[in-house]
Amino acid sequence: MLQAKSLTDNFGRTIDYLRLSVTDRCNLNCTYCKHAAYGAEKLISFSEITRAVRLFAACGIRKIRLTGGEPLVRGDICDIVRSCKETAGVLETVLTTNGILLPEMAAGLKEAGLCRVNVSIDSLNPKQYKQIARAESLGRALEGVDAAIRAGLTPVKINAVLMRGVNDDEMGDYIALAEKKDVQVRFIEYMPMGKAREGRYLSADEAEGRMPECKGKIDFITPVSRPFCRQCNRIRVTADCRIRHCLGNNTETDLREILQQDDKTAIELIRAAVLKKPEKGFSAGFETDRGMGNIGG
Repeated sequence: MLQAKSLTDNFGRTIDYLRLSVTDRCNLNCTYCKHAAYGAEKLISFSEITRAVRLFAACGIRKIRLTGGEPLVRGDICDIVRSCKETAGVLETVLTTNGILLPEMAAGLKEAGLCRVNVSIDSLNPKQYKQIARAESLGRALEGVDAAIRAGLTPVKINAVLMRGVNDDEMGDYIALAEKKDVQVRFIEYMPMGKAREGRYLSADEAEGRMPECKGKIDFITPVSRPFCRQCNRIRVTADCRIRHCLGNNTETDLREILQQDDKTAIELIRAAVLKKPEKGFSAGFETDRGMGNIGG
C-alpha cells in the first residue's frame, strides 16, 4: 500500500486522530443527546471499519477513538479494537463509553488491545442521573469505572457535561471522586446541537470560579467559550460511514464510496476529503443538522 508521511489540511494542521463511531445505538437516552437510528443497512460494517482504519493509518492517522452511540453494545467491539491495534501505524486505540457494560467487558477490551477509556457520567446523584440518562444505571457505570481501573485501561477519564441548574452543583462531588479513585475528571461545556441552549450553558470560566480547590485530576473542555479549532488534529467517521470534517459543521464526504476504490485511489480521496475540513467550526458559529449521538462526539 502507498504510505503517506502525514495527513495535512489546507490550514497546515496535521490530522493524526480519527474519531470513529461504530454504532448509532445506545443503552441510554440522555436528554441532551438528540439522535435517531439509521437502520442496520446504513450502519458501518466490520469490513468497512477495518479497511477504513487501514487506509486512514496509511495516510498518517496514529490515534483511533471508538465512539457511538454506545460502542460497547456492538457485539464485535473487541474484534474492532483488536483490528485497530494490529493496524500498522496505529499507536493508540481508546474508547468512550457510558460504562454500563464495562464491568463484564473491561478485561476483554484490554486483552484485545484497548489502551484506555473515557466514561461519560453526567451526575453522581442517582436521582439526577436518572433524569439526565433516563435510566437507573449510575451504580453500573461506577462499577464500570472500577473494572476499567482493575483492567489497566488507565488513565480512566470521567466525562461530565456541565449543565446550569442541572448538575452544576455537583462539581465538588466529582472532585471528591477524583481524589478517592484513580481517575481524571473532565468537565465539558454544554454544546448547542442545532438549537438554543435552553439556558443550560455554563462557561468553563464561571465553573472554575465556583469550583472548590483541587490539586490536579480536573480539566475543562471548552468547545464553546474557548474553541480549539487552530489546534484541531482530528477527523470523524460517522456510524453511517461518512467522513465528518468537523463536529460543528455539516460538510461530509461519503466514505462508503471511497472504500469501493483501490487503495491508491482511496488514499487520494481521503486526503482530498481532509482538505475540506473548515478552518473554524465552533468558533465560526456552531452549525449541525445531526445530533451528538449520530455524529459520534
